[in-house]
Amino acid sequence: MNEKKYNRQVAIDRSIHYLVIIGTVTLILFSFWFAYNSSQVQKLKIELEKQEVKSSMESKGKAKPLPDFIIDKMPLDELEQLKP
Repeated sequence: MNEKKYNRQVAIDRSIHYLVIIGTVTLILFSFWFAYNSSQVQKLKIELEKQEVKSSMESKGKAKPLPDFIIDKMPLDELEQLKP
């Protein structure tokens, strides 16, 4: 009877051990995937910033319109001063 309980406890301990190992390996793989994905997103952001700089350099000398939130808050006499 004692041997049966012992074997049952060993089986439970072994399954818990395997679950912990599988969980650990899964966590490690997820961390590698997350780090790789983050680096790819960072590369995309850098590329977008380069494109924005290029496009702003191409349109150099052209006046950009003021955003609406600035126009709404400024008095009319100051707005006329800003017109080219």
